Amino acid sequence: MNVVLLLNRYRVNKDVNFRNKFEDELAKYLNVKHVFACTNGTNGLHIAMLALEVKTGDEIITHPLYNIATISSILKCGARPVLAKIKEDGAMDVDDVEKKINSNTRGIIAAHIRGSNENLAALQKLKKKHGLFIVEDACQALGSEIRIRNEWKKIGTIGDIGVFSFALQKLITTIEGGLIVTNNNKLAFRINAFVGQGNYESENFILGFNSRMDHLHAAIGLGNLESINFLISERKKRWLKYYDSLKDYTWLRILKPDEDQVTNYMSLIMSVACEKIRPRLTKLLLSKGHVVGFYTKGDELDRKFVNRSVDHELKECVLNFEKDKIELPTHHEVSESDINNIIKCFKCVNDNL
Repeated sequence: MNVVLLLNRYRVNKDVNFRNKFEDELAKYLNVKHVFACTNGTNGLHIAMLALEVKTGDEIITHPLYNIATISSILKCGARPVLAKIKEDGAMDVDDVEKKINSNTRGIIAAHIRGSNENLAALQKLKKKHGLFIVEDACQALGSEIRIRNEWKKIGTIGDIGVFSFALQKLITTIEGGLIVTNNNKLAFRINAFVGQGNYESENFILGFNSRMDHLHAAIGLGNLESINFLISERKKRWLKYYDSLKDYTWLRILKPDEDQVTNYMSLIMSVACEKIRPRLTKLLLSKGHVVGFYTKGDELDRKFVNRSVDHELKECVLNFEKDKIELPTHHEVSESDINNIIKCFKCVNDNL
């Protein structure tokens, strides 16, 4: 919906709280008790760690294909990030996660990269077995779902706290913004204090950040939220067109959700089997002006991981995942002509093999 029309509908004045309206609609969409619209996802992850009282000496296990915000939320609390190995589908290796749990481990940040789903059922078992918390970094996964014990739930609402982002490139945007959600009343009290200006009456004095989303950005979010199902369906159409056109190429393997997962189709990710084909294909795509994605975290692990040495097996695991991957865009601004031209590039390479 046009934001100007939305603002006119409610008539901007001191009696209209766009943030509360946005939060109420998101609570309904996600089917979660407590939602807090904040300034951005980075801030949301930091507040999640503070609400869970993460402190110096704690260890938090998370995904190595991270956005720096995930790691910084841990470091800002004085805790130590521990990176888990990943499997071929890009999800954390749950067996490796368990191997890295020790007496200092407080919790796990499950990062749902590109709308894909971590193995939350298995991670929940680890949580129960070892007394941990789970924070879902769902900044790229609004609209994705997972089936646990025959019940479908929205990604970001299953752990103790979930965090979303509404940055420009996300499924829906507020231009800049984020969301923190929880079903835990105690955590909700602490999150509310940190997002706001604090709580000075509680026994445990809490200083807030005044990180609440402003009403203009919330109004933009309200307008875009009305189109969320349409936006997902448009991404799905593009994803399926790529898939139907490319699935029979034996040198490609498209990563797709299993029967217990529904993705928001943020992008299509594939593996290129032959090392010689990938550079040829990517050069052709880029020469035609098509923006495709590559994973490049492996080479950055040593530099970004606060100058600590990174486990050799972990780095090799990440590099093995990244070396053959290509990511194709699915957002609504990718036209049918764009998609047809991208598919032609793949056909050209296939015909010349």
